[in-house]
Amino acid sequence: MPQITYPDVWNVISKGNRLFIPYVIEQAILDCIPTDNIDMAKIAGDELQEIFKPLDRAITLDYNRDEIVNAYSLYYLRRNTLIPRIAIRDMVLNTDLQQFPENMRVLDLGSGTGAVTLGLLEMFLHPPFNQINITVDSLDKSMPSLIRLKQHQIQAGLSDFNVNAVVQDLNDISALDSELRRLGPYDLIFAANVFNELDHQISCDIIRCLSNHLKERALITIVNAQRDFTKILQPKLVTAAVNNSLYVYYPCPTQNCSPAVCWFWREHDYDCQKLRSKGGQFILSNHRDQLVATWLILCNKQLTIFDDFKLRYPGLGWGVFRIYGKDPCKHTCEVCTSQGIQSIGPQTSPYKRGAIVGYSGTPLQIQQYLEL
Repeated sequence: MPQITYPDVWNVISKGNRLFIPYVIEQAILDCIPTDNIDMAKIAGDELQEIFKPLDRAITLDYNRDEIVNAYSLYYLRRNTLIPRIAIRDMVLNTDLQQFPENMRVLDLGSGTGAVTLGLLEMFLHPPFNQINITVDSLDKSMPSLIRLKQHQIQAGLSDFNVNAVVQDLNDISALDSELRRLGPYDLIFAANVFNELDHQISCDIIRCLSNHLKERALITIVNAQRDFTKILQPKLVTAAVNNSLYVYYPCPTQNCSPAVCWFWREHDYDCQKLRSKGGQFILSNHRDQLVATWLILCNKQLTIFDDFKLRYPGLGWGVFRIYGKDPCKHTCEVCTSQGIQSIGPQTSPYKRGAIVGYSGTPLQIQQYLEL
């Protein structure tokens, strides 16, 4: 079985010590949008921003409209390709998860036009990932989105990978369960920005369904846009996971989330090209160079991202760092610990949301720090 370590992953997903989006993916997005549709995609991009403005309820998008498919791919797909890359980097921080199977099956739930699928497959072009035979099942209710996903795969030079594009309404839990019984079980499952569009109870039912279709030491990565709707969903998902024999791998060192709201989210900076149309015109003059999202990674074994750090520094407690506001010198800081949330006051060092921290003492003092 191939062993993949943190440096192995970081060497593939970063350039100049920063996350980056591969040029082949960026170019594939443009190649799949006809030049005369670019202006329509820009207009639809403004429409998407209006749809996303309400933070307290599910989003409803019409993915059967070509201009919405174009706009979503243009404005959101690029940075979301980072999701599987970051998740696998976080995964291998635990040595028990560094052994990868030679044949790996992955589920991209609510795949849309292919952000997770593309970001994942491009990784597996490079050593040591290219030792692994990977199959991806990409499920989505929108046929136009799945057609675009396959077009992106071809244009990005990823046609040699086995990707099964399957039309599936995630609101139909019974049909989803039957489909996963046919296709699975899975080593990795990704649900990226799909729970933004579903009722909370449906999302929890999906967790129950997914728990039945996992291989040994499988992980489920759930990433959603940072909204009030998904903050409230987060502890509900944790409860659903625990009730179905799953464990929180990241972020919580305890599974006792707040019953009302889970604050956890993090920001990832990245580098990318400025997109130009075929005529040379810049399309996005002010492209967003940050992935901001709420993260939850589940495992069907009692493993956490903290395990190796606990062994290395047994005298420290371990948790995840939170900042209220942008400036850590002017805002309250907290650590999510095994004893619950603990306040530590403003910090002068440039700690970032989501970082793993080792702490000791009363009042709590940070002794070790790993930016994620």
